[in-house]
Amino acid sequence: MLRKKIYGFILCLLFGTLAYADNFAPVVKLVKGEIIQTSSSGGSFQVTVALNNIAYDKKVEVIYKLGNGAWEQPLKAKFESNTGDNMEIWSMKQGNLGEFISNPVHFYIRYEIPGGQFAIDDNCGDYYLLDVSAFMGEDDISVVEGSNCR
Repeated sequence: MLRKKIYGFILCLLFGTLAYADNFAPVVKLVKGEIIQTSSSGGSFQVTVALNNIAYDKKVEVIYKLGNGAWEQPLKAKFESNTGDNMEIWSMKQGNLGEFISNPVHFYIRYEIPGGQFAIDDNCGDYYLLDVSAFMGEDDISVVEGSNCR
């Protein structure tokens, strides 16, 4: 009987520790990405993400490429707000860039905390895609929302 209690206690400690450790793994999720075309040569590329607040110091970046080109320098996201459930909203906005209007934009999000831990939301490896080049006229918008893949 004592042996069963000891094994039960050890299992509780083991699984409790693993669950506790998972609470300290970075998690990031795309809320919304959009390109808003305001003229034939202008517009903005905007991304909003939600992430768990597990460290004071963190780096949140949007990595993107235009068309079939090479990956560009990451764009830094900035803190917007707390959601009250230990989650934060961060956003990135890059404005008045004509190349975002004339090329499809493939992107993903990277969230890194000190110690080298990081999380990526890359739409299950397919990357997110925004493309307003198919639109004609002004005031067009291309929007993508986060996926449910794991």
